[in-house]
Amino acid sequence: MLPEGKSYKDKFVFGVYQGESMVGCIDLIRGFPEPRTAHVGLLLIAEPYQAQGIGKAAYRLVESEVRAWSTCHTVRLGVVRTNIAVLPFWEGQGFVQTGEVKPYRYRTVASEVLVLAKALHASERM
Repeated sequence: MLPEGKSYKDKFVFGVYQGESMVGCIDLIRGFPEPRTAHVGLLLIAEPYQAQGIGKAAYRLVESEVRAWSTCHTVRLGVVRTNIAVLPFWEGQGFVQTGEVKPYRYRTVASEVLVLAKALHASERM
């Protein structure tokens, strides 16, 4: 799925592997919602592989990719309140809550999304 105004040249989907096995994926949009921002739409690690540092290592690789673009200075993502247990993970990666809260609805789930962001350069504090 692509946000309005974005094309597939701005969308990246990375597989996360442990050895030969794919154990997760990361969805990333370059230049969304603003040209200098990269948006993590999803970081998913299969349950048997969680709490082993795989997600943290995978995010670090994605962040290094975003830094290499040189056009994006911030990484942004949303945490659905129904999945609030992941908030400490993202805060541990240096993300901070922006104060922005958006409505969330997917099938039968109605909730809210807390928006988090991380500045990639010290001069751009959140």
